[in-house]
Amino acid sequence: MTSTACSPDPGPLLLVLDGAGDRLQFLLAQEQGPDLALLCHQDWAVAGQSARFLAPALDNALKLFGRAAKDIRRIACVRGPGGFTGTRLVLALAEGLAAATGALRAGLDLLPLLAAGPADLGLPGTCLVLTWSRKDQAFAQAFALPGATPLTAPADLTLEAAAALAESLPGPLTLLGSGLARNLAFFQERLAGRAGCALLGPEWNQPGPLTLLSAAARAQYADRPVEPLYLRASDAEENLPVFAQARGLDPEQAKALLLPGSSLKD
Repeated sequence: MTSTACSPDPGPLLLVLDGAGDRLQFLLAQEQGPDLALLCHQDWAVAGQSARFLAPALDNALKLFGRAAKDIRRIACVRGPGGFTGTRLVLALAEGLAAATGALRAGLDLLPLLAAGPADLGLPGTCLVLTWSRKDQAFAQAFALPGATPLTAPADLTLEAAAALAESLPGPLTLLGSGLARNLAFFQERLAGRAGCALLGPEWNQPGPLTLLSAAARAQYADRPVEPLYLRASDAEENLPVFAQARGLDPEQAKALLLPGSSLKD
């Protein structure tokens, strides 16, 4: 790959960030007229350590290409549904960069990105994307193939509800995602008698760089924060009474502290 530092007039950069899934990833692309040229793509299996990797790795990639953060004019973020920590990290980095550079931002939804994989293969029928939510639950959305047209809204479902949805979809049926991979035995048993049903492997759990780049190229950018796509409350929110009592706080007072404008003095 030839460094863009050799170019007399390198184009603006597009940054795509994804922390919603099991792996953390970003890509950099350079605008070349109406087109985008992929410069680099990096991903890591760093669950619980994303904050240590993302900003330093991006800084290093920019330096290798002889570029700077000010060259990033657009930032696309996978906004969920997915891991709360990774999603918040990505959105926070995007806002920090935008505050310093004036970059415009756009949000990308994870479930349609994953459905784009079977759609690109031209598979017929329907596709059910299942990503990890928590034990015995999955984020789910159904799509018609080959165009990946949404058939249902994204939802946080129990495994029983997700299996019932799968059973209701016309075939041939394709299932994929981390919610499938982590509950494979359950879905294999439930769908064992279903003809024309394909359960894709873990290599389909994350959108690839070309899928991300294509979605980012079509996204609508604006000078405002990307809203996260949360389909359920975080574990921390739901366990707030337990955390509050452990710290000697009244649970209701702890909830009040989460409201805008509140403080410990209130």
